[in-house]
Amino acid sequence: MFVRKRPWSSRYGWIWYNSKEILRDTQEDIDALVKDFADKGINILIGFSCTHFRWNFYRHWDKINECIGRLVKACHKYGIIYVEHHSCHLTFNPLNEDDLVYMKSVLGKRDSYISDWPGLLEDATGDFSVDGKMISTFRQISGKTGKWGISTYHGYGMCFNNPDYVAAYLKYLESLYAVGIDGIMTDDVQYFGNDGMGWREFNACTCVHCREKFKKQYGYDLPSPSEWKDFYWNFNDPVFIAWKRFKDESTLEFVYKVKKHYEDLGLNQFRPNYISSILTTNKTAYPFEKCADVWDCVFQENCASSVIKESYLSFALESLHRFNLGRLNKIPSMSMFYPVTKDALYFSWALAKSWGQLYTGCGGEGEGGTLDEKWLRDFEIKNMFCYTNPAKISDLAFMLSFDTRDYSDGCETHQKNFVRWLQASYLSGIATDMIFENAKFKEFAGYKRIVCAHTVMLCDSVLKKLRRYVREGGHLITIGEFGKYRPDGSLRSRVAFGRKSGVLGKGKVTVLPDDACCKEYHWVFNIYRMETDHKVATAQAPPYAVDALRATGGKALLDVISDDTVMKLTSKQDVYASLLKVRRGYALNIVNVQDTVTKSGLVSHVAPIPAFVKGAKPIKHDIFVNINMDIPVKKITLHSPERSRCVNIPFVNENGVLTFTVPKNKFAGYALVKIK
Repeated sequence: MFVRKRPWSSRYGWIWYNSKEILRDTQEDIDALVKDFADKGINILIGFSCTHFRWNFYRHWDKINECIGRLVKACHKYGIIYVEHHSCHLTFNPLNEDDLVYMKSVLGKRDSYISDWPGLLEDATGDFSVDGKMISTFRQISGKTGKWGISTYHGYGMCFNNPDYVAAYLKYLESLYAVGIDGIMTDDVQYFGNDGMGWREFNACTCVHCREKFKKQYGYDLPSPSEWKDFYWNFNDPVFIAWKRFKDESTLEFVYKVKKHYEDLGLNQFRPNYISSILTTNKTAYPFEKCADVWDCVFQENCASSVIKESYLSFALESLHRFNLGRLNKIPSMSMFYPVTKDALYFSWALAKSWGQLYTGCGGEGEGGTLDEKWLRDFEIKNMFCYTNPAKISDLAFMLSFDTRDYSDGCETHQKNFVRWLQASYLSGIATDMIFENAKFKEFAGYKRIVCAHTVMLCDSVLKKLRRYVREGGHLITIGEFGKYRPDGSLRSRVAFGRKSGVLGKGKVTVLPDDACCKEYHWVFNIYRMETDHKVATAQAPPYAVDALRATGGKALLDVISDDTVMKLTSKQDVYASLLKVRRGYALNIVNVQDTVTKSGLVSHVAPIPAFVKGAKPIKHDIFVNINMDIPVKKITLHSPERSRCVNIPFVNENGVLTFTVPKNKFAGYALVKIK
């Protein structure tokens, strides 16, 4: 499989197959659809469908598989890999009018209707047999209600500890392998049971299989619904902590069962995988990081409802996580966007390049699929060495603690504070990276500075690793409570390291006060595209925090590192820049972020991103660049998808400092500066 040999040459696209494609299109129609992607340079296509909630369409699996077979045949005709993608267990379950409206809206956005699928509503609302077992016996059970758990998607899900469900799903996957798919994305390996509480509660699963397995593994009984209120989200209860870990283990085990199944069949499926947000919480027990050895590409779904212009700063922080996860596993990371305008496409592509990622754009719910990205793909191919396995040049790294995120009392608050400081760093000209707490010491030693922001739960081995890091010359910056809890939730009586500023061995510890950073930050801002017309829907902009983050947390971090950054950009233009080491030198990515996040007023999915609109006026200000690295340089050139020819840039390289000026009037949105 060529993409495993040259993974950074992957160009992912998303192909919708809905009622028309499944029920009416011929092979010739599908061939023409796929050819359009091939002509744009796409070499991997991931399927997306109105039948995403595949179990609702059980009686139509034969038709769906026939369509997938046509997709595979067309993809292979044009040298494209096909990856089948669907939810492995989620469903519609319209038991009231709101549920039915949601179901109709989702199908309608995908140019499909309940009437297209005989028996769909009957199966969604009732029970039916799968290989002699009733579908109702597969369901995740809410500990809160004792009944099947209702998800945020107005339906139920299946339990990964239910052997009948697992057997039925693996059998279905086998039918997909039989039509020749090259890869599989088994989406939504998560526990739900939200029970009308949105993303605040995840009460599943307490089915008989989970209760028996949990009792066997941990020795505890799960509580009854009458006891659930005192149990749920009580981090002082060892049974709750054990149940949370049990769910993490259960989803992880399911991923490896899928892998073993196709390997036992003599297959080696291509496995890209995504998650939208994982920095702040992992309440659903999504098995993403702990089974990264399974994935061929790790990426973030920057969700369709998230307004790109207003949400990109949250996407930027998630990209730090994906980049590090990919780097650790020697695979690419990627950003998936749902642009609906040409300027949003260009902006999102530029962001992905600046983050050192692959880019993939999905036409939002059947719309936007005709956006022309060929000009951007052509630019990628022309400058491929700048986008192949880039290495970050960093000033510091924030350490992500999985234990703090997943198992500490007050974990959501701790992670929000972590994100707030991380965003202040990203916005302030500090080359910001991420390291995981379970990294080897060699990786820790590779950073001049490590920031532990609100890292309240750490095991003894991580504390020892950090202590050694400082003793051997590292600079540890701690913010908020540090190392307060052990992984079992018990309090440490004494933490003698990391809570006071001072010299330790060859390095030092600096403790920053948490109130040195403002409380506001930018996270995802959603205008839902399922229930509304995104072309007319608007919402009031959230509080603007960019300037305050730079003036507070950003300044505090710059002060503590004595303004010692690898790169300094000075301009009257607000730009974001990243310096990456590439095969033939260095790639400096510059993204014009002037007037992106809205300061006040209404926002929408179609509000223009000024610098990325076709015909936008070039930047009217010079950008002065100082790179404090002793690197050999023969030539510096500026390139942009907006230009047909490159621009030679004069430079001065002396005393370990490279200085040059990116001249004004050369690009509007994005520039790639090659340093060779």
